[in-house]
Amino acid sequence: MTDRAARWTPAFRVTGHSMDPTLGSGDLVVTRPRPAAVQRGVVVLIARAGEPLMVKRIAAVGGDLVELEAGRLRVNGASVDGRPRVVGARVTSWQVPAGHYFVIGDNAAASDDSRVWPQPFVRHEDVAGVPFAVFPIVRRTRART
Repeated sequence: MTDRAARWTPAFRVTGHSMDPTLGSGDLVVTRPRPAAVQRGVVVLIARAGEPLMVKRIAAVGGDLVELEAGRLRVNGASVDGRPRVVGARVTSWQVPAGHYFVIGDNAAASDDSRVWPQPFVRHEDVAGVPFAVFPIVRRTRART
C-alpha cells in the first residue's frame, strides 16, 4: 500500500481508549468509503502502509494553521477544546499541506496522534473510510455476592 490509495475497510473493532468517550474499546464500527473531501470534525479510519489501522478525528484540513499551546489546540485561531490561551506558553504550530489532515483522538491524554507524531499529517489517500454505524460493546457490571 505504499503509493496506492488506502483499501476500504467495511468494519473494524476499536482497541484502546484514544477516542473515548465517542468510541470505546471493543466497539464495532461499520464504515463507508471515504468521500472526495473530509471536513473538520469528522471521525475517520486511517490505513497507513506498515501501520495498524487507526481511528481519529479530523482537527484541521489543508491550508489550516494548527497551534498547540500548553496542551490546548487551536485551528485558525479558534480553540478546539474551548480552553483559553496560556499567556507566555510555548506554541508549536503547523501549516497543514493541501491534500492532508491533522488528526486527533477525542481522549487527548490517551491518544497517539498528529500532536506527537514526527510527521503529523495524514494524506487524504490514507483515509480508508468514515464511520456510519457504531455498535457499542455491552459493558456489564457485576454485583458482589
